[in-house]
Amino acid sequence: MPPKKEKLSEEKLLKDYKIKFEGPAPPRDWPDLYSYYFQVIRDIWANRFNDFKSRYTPTQKSRVRNLRQKAIDLSNDISVNEATWRTSVEPLVLERFDNNVICQRCGGEIWMTDYAAEPLDRYARLDLKNKRNNRKPCDDHIRSSRTKFQDEDERGTIFKHSTSREVLHDQNDKLDNTGVPMSPDRVIGLNLTSSLQPPNRFNHLTHFPIKGRHTILYPFLVVEAKKEKNAPGFKAVERQTAFPIRRFLKIQKELHNASGATCEPPLVWFLAYQGEEWRLYAGTLFGDKRVRVYDLWHGTIESEDGAFQLFQIVDYIWTWARDIYRPAIRGCLRGQDAGSREHSQASTSRTRHSLSVPCQFDSHSAPGILQSVEETEALSLENNWPLATDLGDGMEMDSEHDFFSDIQDASSHPFLRWATGHELSPSWTAIHSIRHSDIVAFSFRTLEPGGWDELEPWLSNVDTGPMHIYAIPVRRKHLSELHRYWTGEIGDEIAGNQIICVSLLFHTYFQPENWQITRQICCLIWPSQLTSPIQTLGSGESRLHIKQQQPQLSTLIQLFRHLRGIHGSHSVLHALQGQSLVLADNRSFSQGIDEIHWSQPEVAGISDSLFQSWIRIFDSAAQSSKDFRLSYRDSPLSLRIVQPNEQYQVTDPVSPLLANETSEEDGIIAVKSSSWPAECPKFCLFVSLRENFDNRASLGSLLYRTLRARNIYLNDSEELNDHDRRILRNWVDAFKDS
Repeated sequence: MPPKKEKLSEEKLLKDYKIKFEGPAPPRDWPDLYSYYFQVIRDIWANRFNDFKSRYTPTQKSRVRNLRQKAIDLSNDISVNEATWRTSVEPLVLERFDNNVICQRCGGEIWMTDYAAEPLDRYARLDLKNKRNNRKPCDDHIRSSRTKFQDEDERGTIFKHSTSREVLHDQNDKLDNTGVPMSPDRVIGLNLTSSLQPPNRFNHLTHFPIKGRHTILYPFLVVEAKKEKNAPGFKAVERQTAFPIRRFLKIQKELHNASGATCEPPLVWFLAYQGEEWRLYAGTLFGDKRVRVYDLWHGTIESEDGAFQLFQIVDYIWTWARDIYRPAIRGCLRGQDAGSREHSQASTSRTRHSLSVPCQFDSHSAPGILQSVEETEALSLENNWPLATDLGDGMEMDSEHDFFSDIQDASSHPFLRWATGHELSPSWTAIHSIRHSDIVAFSFRTLEPGGWDELEPWLSNVDTGPMHIYAIPVRRKHLSELHRYWTGEIGDEIAGNQIICVSLLFHTYFQPENWQITRQICCLIWPSQLTSPIQTLGSGESRLHIKQQQPQLSTLIQLFRHLRGIHGSHSVLHALQGQSLVLADNRSFSQGIDEIHWSQPEVAGISDSLFQSWIRIFDSAAQSSKDFRLSYRDSPLSLRIVQPNEQYQVTDPVSPLLANETSEEDGIIAVKSSSWPAECPKFCLFVSLRENFDNRASLGSLLYRTLRARNIYLNDSEELNDHDRRILRNWVDAFKDS
């Protein structure tokens, strides 16, 4: 009975302090900010040693074989204990964290890796790519007393270990007398150097959480071992390490908050093992308190594949710690963004863009019309709106999942009652509608003709050249994963490993019948007989051909992730302009950068009219004969909630397209085009608030403020008349009288 009581006590502590182990969650349940890193680990799990060893040096091969043989020998020795495993195996696995980063003789790179971590921010990613391109492998035959180092701060060891040392509690947590385990077997953090000195203004923060070790900053990797025989199980290991992981995550977050710098989200890696069985976890933090730990990999180092994968994982974490985590901490201590540099961002202007949807509208402003909204006496907006202090039924968007949740269905969200067509909608929604900027419909359309003869009739008036050039090779199963990642719905369940060539298009718009913000991916799968011609298309000009090596799934998911995470008023502004993108290769633009990314169609040599022609092919296919429709697939619209992270602003790949509109607005009013269906409400208030927005008092106050600020968008060929102004005034009055 006592053990059961202790177990319940441990579980209660985890629950009280909001720590949850999610187990081996499927990719659709991964938090969006971390999914890129998690996917790389998943890719590594599928690797096999035989597929890589032909390109490995003898030293690299022996590293794998030595670890495997050591594990076999220890498993066969009945006298070994946990300490023996630790002293025999951990130094082999974690060797990379003990040694210098660069050769002290030649300044070259000592370690090479198969998987190199990349920052989430696109500009930081380009900076790092340039930095890595300038790095040279070690050649210890060269020795110079004047060796130049790319980063002088990397001349020595940049990481530091601590073994079986106590992790200090946060006094505010009141955990000192609870008996919570706080002494992990091994902790790896940043080594204190001249460039990693905490400034005096951060004296209130905890930089060195390991008791008695004031040279280990911000630990990021925890290792916990248990004996092989009669082991308590991995669940016990998880509970034992939960609070140290939480402590390390929280001090990262506290530094982010204090510095005000844009940083990668808090992340702590955790390696647990019992004898030859190893597991990798990732600890994440949502808000300031909720800790979620994800089980990402299992392996046995008695097998070549398991030992090989473990080394690849450790190497990957090492690159993350060196090139992403360490610069981020250094940037926070200095009060600047990691990898920061001067970017030419779009400036902010009070000039409003006009309403636009695909194929119908221009994007010119109409300041005179908008000005009249505020100045007209007919609108008569007195400056006497009551403050929404007692919100009563106020709600906030669920922030349990960071940035975007695949499993968070919004089809029944109570806020939808303010939009037209809902069974609980007020009567005025026939004329006015209210929607939230972060409740978005996601769609994935696929067109796969059986052959060129089936596709050709639809292309009779369309130039195929640009789309051929930007076709990208992917595996069918990866395309199915992208479909599921984008919509949250299961894609092609029988997708195989076949490589196909696809053109991927993105556009966002409002559904003209009800103002629903929609983000759509259109995927054209080129007929197989065109694969070779596509790869050889061109006549020697500077255009580059399709890559023979398809991009990794993690790269593609990262690209989709950026578009899926657009939130707030930017979500509305992109839909207002009907923004479109094509997935292209930078090499095609002769920029010397080998990178797949989303590009504006005009930059890729695709006119707006051509882009819209391709979209119309999908529309036509959906309504065509049965035979053709068999090759057309459209997922049901998936209504989801986009969740922004509190501290991390993901780079928006289409933000430059906003021209003079980059400021965040709490409310935007859009006016429908005369070409839209009559049943669509003429006005729609888009709400970008995250808290206390779902009640009449708050919405009425926001409507009033939005009108006063002239945050109104309409087509430049149309204008508001006296009748429209009277309707808007009545809308405000309806809230004031309720």
